[in-house]
Amino acid sequence: MGAVYAWVGLGGMGVGGGRAAGRLSPLERHRDEAHKKMALLAETARRIVDSRVTQIWSFPGSGPARLTGSMLARPRIFVSSTYYDLKHIRSSLELFIESVGYEPVLSEKGDIAYMPDAALDESCYREAASADIFVLVIGGRYGAEVSGSDLKKKREFFERYDSITKKEFETAYEQDIPVFVLIESGVNAEYRTYLKNRDNEDVRYAHVDSVNVFRLIEYILNKPRNNPVFSFEKSSQIEGWLREQWSGLFRELLRDRSQQRQLLALTGQVSELKAANETLKNYLEVVLKGIAPDASSKIIADEEEKFHASIRSEQLKSNRFFEWIRGSDISEEVASDIISKPKSFEEFLDMTYKLENVNNEARRSIAAVLNLDEAQRDLNSARSVLGSEPLIFPDNVSDLIVQKNIAAEKDNLDVGVVGKPVESMSRRRSHNSKIETNDSSAAPKDRR
Repeated sequence: MGAVYAWVGLGGMGVGGGRAAGRLSPLERHRDEAHKKMALLAETARRIVDSRVTQIWSFPGSGPARLTGSMLARPRIFVSSTYYDLKHIRSSLELFIESVGYEPVLSEKGDIAYMPDAALDESCYREAASADIFVLVIGGRYGAEVSGSDLKKKREFFERYDSITKKEFETAYEQDIPVFVLIESGVNAEYRTYLKNRDNEDVRYAHVDSVNVFRLIEYILNKPRNNPVFSFEKSSQIEGWLREQWSGLFRELLRDRSQQRQLLALTGQVSELKAANETLKNYLEVVLKGIAPDASSKIIADEEEKFHASIRSEQLKSNRFFEWIRGSDISEEVASDIISKPKSFEEFLDMTYKLENVNNEARRSIAAVLNLDEAQRDLNSARSVLGSEPLIFPDNVSDLIVQKNIAAEKDNLDVGVVGKPVESMSRRRSHNSKIETNDSSAAPKDRR
């Protein structure tokens, strides 16, 4: 027993250092038993740690970070909702989230660190932005207003304002965090009634304390993506739906990882093919120079030009502005000239309105789309592929296009062939009126 005492650092009580066990007082015997238990616990803990360290360092590629293997990072699930009307749902969600091995984040459980220099709801938004998954539960209450707004003690039923719950959803959505929306079945049923009576303030709803609950649902459903919604009556339905959704999400992540590995493998194969192609190219050049020294340089240059032209063609096919022009039945060669040859935007307009075998409507559409910044970027991107400097677009692009349209009409440019004049709209209208006049003057003669 002296050795054990020495191990736990209780010197002076070793063999021969105290009274015989049979002569110990009850208090001393009690203290002696306590020391024994402490020593046994310490020894057990030491053995567990030694065993754990041995296991950790026996794994290939493991390191000091593995010492925290029992505390692996878990996905953080932020649960957003009003509290008093949904506290039983929040409690069930907490148990469910923990049961699947994830970490629930609920404000009432102290999972949110509140900053002393910021409003309370700002800390909630920060936690929502850092979560891995966002679960929104919508019940009959809309919730408190966001900080910084014109706070009132009580809002009218139809009065618009933004709640903390809505702002939490917006924060998570803006961060592209996977969102899962749960709506109480009674609220969801009344939402259908609201859609038919949106502007009727005489309707009274039984399941919600503010019409903003319905506006929040509508706001979420109008999102283009990341807005799955599930209507529930019992917490067990929530658990089943979330389990399926998260399983599907995990499967997609595994599939994406597999596809990434495949892409990496393909990238490696492409690199190998590129190296092999370069080697074959060098071999062929040597062979050609040996067989036909005089013609070899021209053959090699021609083939290189064909190769680069093929690459340019593929790049242009993915350019939206180039495809926009090609949609007007313009050949690839002509489209390339229109894009690459002009030195200014005015020259581009001139070339566009002098296109042969293209109707006037097509010319106008090619020019008009350049009112868009995106089309201007695509045009300069195509010019870069074709080896031309980017065009500088003036501030009055729209005015220049309108002026060009007026000038084209005034000069009677031919719709189909450049240089062949056609009648203007006013001249055609005048000609048609003359025909009608001649017909009317002929009518009395027929009657006579």
